[in-house]
Parts: sequence; C-alpha cells; structure tokens
Amino acid sequence: MREVARRIKEIGAFDLSLVGMIEDRTEMVHRAWSGTETGALHNLTVPEGRGLGGRSLQLRQPFWVRDYCQSDSITHDYDSLVRAEGIKGMLAVPLVYDDELLGAVYVGTRQEFSFGDQAIDRVVEIASTASISLRNAQLVKRQTGTAVGVERRRVAVELHDSVGPLLFRIGAELRKLRSAQDHDGVLQRIDEVERQVADVASVLRNCLATLDEQPRARELAVALQQDCEAFEERTGVPCR
Repeated sequence: MREVARRIKEIGAFDLSLVGMIEDRTEMVHRAWSGTETGALHNLTVPEGRGLGGRSLQLRQPFWVRDYCQSDSITHDYDSLVRAEGIKGMLAVPLVYDDELLGAVYVGTRQEFSFGDQAIDRVVEIASTASISLRNAQLVKRQTGTAVGVERRRVAVELHDSVGPLLFRIGAELRKLRSAQDHDGVLQRIDEVERQVADVASVLRNCLATLDEQPRARELAVALQQDCEAFEERTGVPCR
C-alpha cells in the first residue's frame, strides 16, 4: 500500500496521496501516504459517508472536490485536519474487489483543482490493481493463519499425548517414595524421576521451538516487526 501511495502521487500533478483500508466493517483507516507535510491525516479513521473518502465508499465510485473545506457535497468532520495539511483539491477512489469494499485511495493538491477524466482514469487503474494485490495479500494472510492454527493444534495434541503420561508417571513415582523404606530403592526411584523430568523438559523444548520456528526468509521481518511493536507500545510513537 505504501508503494501504491507513491505511484499514485507520481502519475499527475498531485501534492500528496493516501491509502485507506477497511478495518472494521464500514470504517476505513489511513495506513499509507506520500507527500504529506504533517501527520494530521495519518492513521485517521473514516466511517462510511463521512468526509470525501467516506463519501466515495458510500457511493462506491470516484468522488472529487475542487476545494475540500468549501465543498457542499461532503461532510466537514475533518476540515481542521485537511486545513492543517494545506489541502484544497482532493479525489478519492474506492478499492473494490469482487464487490467487496477494501478501502480507498486519495490524491490531493494544495491549490484548487478540477480533476479531469484522464486523471481520474489513471487513478482508477492503479486502484484496480491495488485492489487485486490487497485481496491476494488478505487471502495469503488467512491461509497462513490457518496453517499456523493447524500446527498449533498438532503441537497441542503432541503435548497431551507425550507430556501428560510422563507427568502422571512422575506423580506415581513420587507417591511411592512417600511409603518407601529401602534407602537404596528410594535413590533408584529418584534417579528414575530425574530421567522422566529430563524427558518432559526435552519434549517441551522441542514443542516450543516448533511454535517459535520461522522460515529463514522471514526471520528478519518477524524480528523487525516485534521490535516495532515493542517500541510503539513503550513510546506511543507509530512505528512500522
């Protein structure tokens, strides 16, 4: 989506671009941008029907205004944010795939601007390609999630079938030790319990390693994502 924002900004005389994604039924969140001078419109939540982007989602078609803050065809929930970014002309095009609404792309100018058919068609073309890419990414994410779920269930079954009986045996040995009279026999049983504990620890290590395992090609990406999330949680600063 960041690449989409960059490409859309470069196809015409536009000062900025935004890409919003549907994340809660009919609410869109701005997740990518290019050319912005402030963070006013970053990570902004836009319900369907509100502002320019919400209006384009509602109509499911491109929608533009010559001067955002002076337009009488949209709501003005975000005028202060748009004014902070210095935006006048703005065009929004919904991202739709197979009749499913995925989000919207915007382009904006810092002066009044009338969007002609050619400019709109070029943005629509990129939006159509972006819709396909976004839909494919969602499908891959779901398939990956399913695969992870299957693997976690397999590990859970393995733990149940291996660690469970071992722990039961350890408990039985300890109960026997309570009534044992022979010192040598007690020591032998303690040795057996230690071996069983070592077996349990080995199984747990293997299972945890399987749960934490990542393909080598994804190790860096996973580590970076974890660092970004930890940084954002500590500081409150958006990080990606």
